[in-house]
Amino acid sequence: MRTFRALLFACALIVGSAQPAVAATPLTSFTADVWADNWFALYVNGVKVAEDPVPITTTKSFNKVSVTFKAKYPLTIAIQAKDYTENQTGLEYIGTPQQQIGDGGLIAQIHEATSGKLVAGTDSNWKSLVTFKAPLDESCAKSLQPTIDCKSMSVQPPAKWNSTTYSDSKWPKASEYTQAEVGVKDGYNEVTWDPRAKLIWSDSLTLDNTVLFRTVAKNALPKVASLSLQSPEVGAASALKPQNTCDGAGLMPALTWTNVPSSAKSLLLTMDTAPGPVRPNEPVQTDFNHLVQYNISPKAQGLDAALSLGTKGKNFKGSLGYTPPCSQGPGQKTYTFHLYALSTQLVGDGLTGSQALLQASKFIVEEASLNLFYTRQ
Repeated sequence: MRTFRALLFACALIVGSAQPAVAATPLTSFTADVWADNWFALYVNGVKVAEDPVPITTTKSFNKVSVTFKAKYPLTIAIQAKDYTENQTGLEYIGTPQQQIGDGGLIAQIHEATSGKLVAGTDSNWKSLVTFKAPLDESCAKSLQPTIDCKSMSVQPPAKWNSTTYSDSKWPKASEYTQAEVGVKDGYNEVTWDPRAKLIWSDSLTLDNTVLFRTVAKNALPKVASLSLQSPEVGAASALKPQNTCDGAGLMPALTWTNVPSSAKSLLLTMDTAPGPVRPNEPVQTDFNHLVQYNISPKAQGLDAALSLGTKGKNFKGSLGYTPPCSQGPGQKTYTFHLYALSTQLVGDGLTGSQALLQASKFIVEEASLNLFYTRQ
């Protein structure tokens, strides 16, 4: 009997050892870009992978942080973001003529390091929870004794709020904001943000000073086609025809475009070139746009020589619409069309190129360009 039991035990060991090993979920390398007004800490699957190196006690901090880390899918992404406040009043510059309520803002994007695919970008699908709110009454911002008049609300972050097991089902969704509303600056402009990554905060940019954010990414998102600009009138050499210049009728070449982002409220189209040498008695040109056309419908798919869509702006000669290339110098010249998808419409009639771009600068969702060439005979 003992011999039989020993044989059974040995067989069990053999069978057990023959079972295939369960493959572990592999680690994947990721890159993260984060910009916050004014401070943040980023956690992935409960582990802190990045933190703003500038302390929240710093009055002004608008730097971006880029970091590489390894983790396993699915990713539980959690961010604690703080706007600077001088104390519990929620105010800054207390006791000075600039005493005010500050405002916050956050944007983050995570990509797979190898494929470059977007894994997550902050948007209104993220969950948010306010843990410090001040002041509760905005009027106290003008108080001469704000430490007495300004009240606040503060709670501790929930236990394990950044972990994979925590449920954020009762948290409200984050709110999206424009670049102008947040007042982006400094480090924000050092990153090429995916159009799907938005500036977010809670429902109050000003009164909510500390906010927790969460989302879960199960895999990389499919790549999206980017804004593209073409001209069906030019060939493989991308050469303007004489009819598009002062050597011919001076008609603007027809343009077409695709993949306008859904968030666009209008399109701005310009055409510029590098200025040539200044001839005697000519003013120096700093705004060398041959075309400025704005408030084009985002549903439009192109523009022809009639310029029948949107509002005509002033070209460098001071007239409305298109003025054709008419270079006096020898050799090939480059003329560039720029198409900007904007999250707003521009205000004013007959804007110059510099005026239009100044208005548009904080509202550019995406842009595309097209270089065309011409050599005068």
